[in-house]
Formats: sequence, C-alpha cells, structure tokens
Amino acid sequence: MVNGKPGDDPVSDLLAGREHSFPEDVAEMICELNDANPHLFTAMFSSLNLVAWSWEKGEHLPEARTLLTGLIAHPGDSAARGRLLREYRVAVGMPESSKWFDA
Repeated sequence: MVNGKPGDDPVSDLLAGREHSFPEDVAEMICELNDANPHLFTAMFSSLNLVAWSWEKGEHLPEARTLLTGLIAHPGDSAARGRLLREYRVAVGMPESSKWFDA
C-alpha cells in the first residue's frame, strides 16, 4: 500500500477487504496466493503489485490466471516464481528490458 489509503494499491485494497475491481476468480486467486505465502506480494512489489493494476482494469486476464495458478502451486519456489514471471512478461509483450520483472 503506497500511503495506506484506499485506492493506493489494488492488491492491498483486496486483502484489506476494501472494494476492488478484480474479476472474482482473480481476486480469489490473489487471496489464495497471499494465504499460501503472505510475504509474496511485498517481496515482489515491483512485479506482482505493479501488474495487478492492469488486471484490475481487465487487461491480461488469461495470462494473469496462468501466472497466479502457477504461483499458487509453487508459492515458496523462487526458481519457479522467476520462470513464471518471465513467461508472463513474454506472454503480455513486456519488453526484454523489463528486468525488474524477473524477481
């Protein structure tokens, strides 16, 4: 959460029980992933939290579902997490220069 205010971060809004605009299945997957590894969204703020803004707008949802499903299956596996994030970046057409997304 940027300033701790509603609307600062869609993931924090969802996890705090505030209004959000995620599709319900994506919201459920975000919550399930957070339950499996509560530190994942903070540890990966520069990747998951930033792309969540596009998910909230309805962008890249098939790719988001694939990413979240994989992360739920491997919540503590950093090698799998890195691979899944790179695959997501390629699938949505993020430039190779988006190295921050390889976390």
